[in-house]
Amino acid sequence: MLKGFPHHTLTAQHRLRPTISAFIRTLTYPYLTDAAKTQGRANVRGVQNNFIFIDHRRREDDDGRIPDRGDGGSSSKQNVYEVKMT
Repeated sequence: MLKGFPHHTLTAQHRLRPTISAFIRTLTYPYLTDAAKTQGRANVRGVQNNFIFIDHRRREDDDGRIPDRGDGGSSSKQNVYEVKMT
């Protein structure tokens, strides 16, 4: 984007809580709007905030079924440690 390559950016989001999309707006999507259905959601149970960072040192799992971008495959990752934390 900074080099002037043609691009399109997301203008409306329909999934994230507004507290999360507000964070993203400051980074890369200054004109991002929140769909009405993202408003007024119940608080996440069991935590003090709806927007938190959890720090750990566990890397993504080594899984041959999920190729890296260099292989021309998906860039999806998984981390079973994070799932168990949740």
